[in-house]
Amino acid sequence: MRVIELASRKIILNMNERLVLAMLTALYDIKNSVSTSLNPEFKDIHNKIRRHVAEQNKNWNKPKYPCYQGYERIKWHGMRNTERRMENYGLYKHLKKDWRVLDIGCNMGFVSLEAARFVKSVDGLDINPYLMGVAKDTADFLGIKNANFFTTEFEKFHADNKYDAIFSFANHETGDGLTASSIEGYFKKVCECLKQDGLVFFESHNIDHENWAELNKALTKFFDQMEEKTLPKENALMKGRVFRVLKKKG
Repeated sequence: MRVIELASRKIILNMNERLVLAMLTALYDIKNSVSTSLNPEFKDIHNKIRRHVAEQNKNWNKPKYPCYQGYERIKWHGMRNTERRMENYGLYKHLKKDWRVLDIGCNMGFVSLEAARFVKSVDGLDINPYLMGVAKDTADFLGIKNANFFTTEFEKFHADNKYDAIFSFANHETGDGLTASSIEGYFKKVCECLKQDGLVFFESHNIDHENWAELNKALTKFFDQMEEKTLPKENALMKGRVFRVLKKKG
């Protein structure tokens, strides 16, 4: 009976989350329609984003994220505003002009593009080709030349050169069955992609969704922790997350 009860709670939680996501998607569709009307200079990029999202909804049979990222620079609204995330993480104070950065699971690429303003180069990865289309079109619209985007799984990605910093924002275990490696295997590869003394900027999933024993075991094996803080709640789905700055062990 206990197993049945827990399974029922999980089903109800998933149903509630899907309902909240549907409501947020509808809300941001309205906000972006208004934004396009008020900011005609962004009409072209807005329409390109909509086309990519429509193609994703039609053709992509894996989990979809229609309104995940927002970006004030292009007046596009989403559940997670890029500039606010950068502030909450404290990234602006960390980024350095000579850095090469890897952004794993970069979604629409907006964090990669914002970070590209402050570093030498950024490579963004995502398995979703439609989100990569958004990232590339936005980079072209903004004239950003030092951000590159690759449609690939992190497990299959080959880094020609090691990175000064890696963004790992809730990608160590995606919860949708698309992460091929174990948590330890994931962070082992993160470590291998980093220069000596390189940094990882890490965001957890919601606190109650994490396997903290397994996660902390993997992190302490490969990294020393420099900073930790609890992030402010952003919306009904993004709450109770932890952010850490980690340094590759010597």
